[in-house]
Amino acid sequence: MSEEILNKKIKMEMKFANSFLKESQELFALYDDLFKKDFEQEISFKARSPIITQKPDVKQTSSPKKEIVELKERKDRNPELYKIYKKIAMKTHPDRVTNESLVDIFNMATLAINDNDWITIINIATDLKIKIPKLTEELRQKIQNNIIETNKKIKKLHTTIAWVWASAAEQDKEQIKIHIRQLMGIDEKEFQEFLNSPKK
Repeated sequence: MSEEILNKKIKMEMKFANSFLKESQELFALYDDLFKKDFEQEISFKARSPIITQKPDVKQTSSPKKEIVELKERKDRNPELYKIYKKIAMKTHPDRVTNESLVDIFNMATLAINDNDWITIINIATDLKIKIPKLTEELRQKIQNNIIETNKKIKKLHTTIAWVWASAAEQDKEQIKIHIRQLMGIDEKEFQEFLNSPKK
């Protein structure tokens, strides 16, 4: 296969993986809200006694003018990737621009460089008409590794309880609800007593 075809192929795979991840994250946010609404009683039941909860792995972002993502020091950062990042920063850094959407892009690029995320950096550079380095075999391999990691993130979202619940057929939901309560560590008898007890 020629270099040109290989480069086109990896760019298409990269764009597809990135788009699919964004779409999955947006859907997951909706599904998570639906899950919390549909399992409000179960969540209230679990909240009766204090339990140790793990904070979700979600990055909170406020207004870009209030909070700018910081660049972390990394020894394994690829110099080629960093060169592209610097060009992105020149066009999007809050000290240089007033457009809030460009500040969002700067934050996205900074998160990507902190994670050595080739896909996001190259996609941002392409959108901003920034020249990217020639896709060598080594660079294609790094992008391929990023695509694999992106696909793992997508799979992780698709196997969450919230996603399974939102995707379930209506006729199966009652049975799935009982199974989810078991996964939540809810005793069915105690839960039914809780539902039937007079509310204060």
